[in-house]
Parts: sequence; C-alpha cells; structure tokens
Amino acid sequence: MLTGRVSAAPLTTLAEGNIGTIAFQSLTLPATQLLTLSTDGTPTVVSGELKLPRDGTDRVPAVILVHGAAGVTENLTAWADELHRLGIASFILDSFSGRGIREIRTGRASINIGSRLIDAYRALELLATHLRIDSTRIALMGFSHGGRVVF
Repeated sequence: MLTGRVSAAPLTTLAEGNIGTIAFQSLTLPATQLLTLSTDGTPTVVSGELKLPRDGTDRVPAVILVHGAAGVTENLTAWADELHRLGIASFILDSFSGRGIREIRTGRASINIGSRLIDAYRALELLATHLRIDSTRIALMGFSHGGRVVF
C-alpha cells in the first residue's frame, strides 16, 4: 500500500517502461468547484502503483483502481492481483497521500470529486504512454467514494 506524502519527482511519460510507484502532476480544485473540470486549482503531485501482469513485450490492457473514502487499502491489492491473473495491468491511484489526506470518512479531511476526476484523467494520460499498455484498453474501477469518481 502507498503511505505518506509523495516525494518522487513527477513523471510526464512512462515511455521508458516505468513500473512501481509513479508520481505525477495533478490539481486540487477549490471545494466550491465540485464537479467542474478547471485549471484554476493548486498544482499537486499524486501517485499510483503500476504493476504489469507478466514480463514480456506484449501490450496488455490496464485498469486504474480508484480507492474509496478510507484511502488505499488491502482490498485494492487483492483486486490488482486478480486483474494480473487475467493478464491485465493495474494502477492503484492514490488521490490522498500527496495531499496529506489519510481518509475522508470522519470528516476531518475532504477532497472534492473534481480533484479526484482530474487525478484519474491524468493517470489515464500517463498510462497511455507506457510501451506495454494498450492505450485503447484502459478502464477505471472505483470503490465507494472512488465509485463516484468513475460514475
């Protein structure tokens, strides 16, 4: 699981075949911009964990896993493992750690859906540059609060 703030330099391409924890640039929108896609946000670095299902040079489909209000939990790793068994790459997107958020269930921290939606689109753009990922077969799969992002 991903924990703590992201400290790696954000990447703009995965053309070198990067895997593991990938940091990338996103935006945090003001709370008043709930579902608007805007560039009027605060630049933010978020990350995700990219795993490929097998070694090789063949292109594979990928699924971006969007966590719920509890943040990145073990259930996402289990889903990633299942996707790998099916020959699908996984990218566990962490919208919280880079923003210093642990969870949003208790109301002590919050993030709007628009910010998480931008994270998902930025992750999609980044994964599409990976030599092993078929850019025409990238899907989103969301859980709880992440399901609202996917919807």
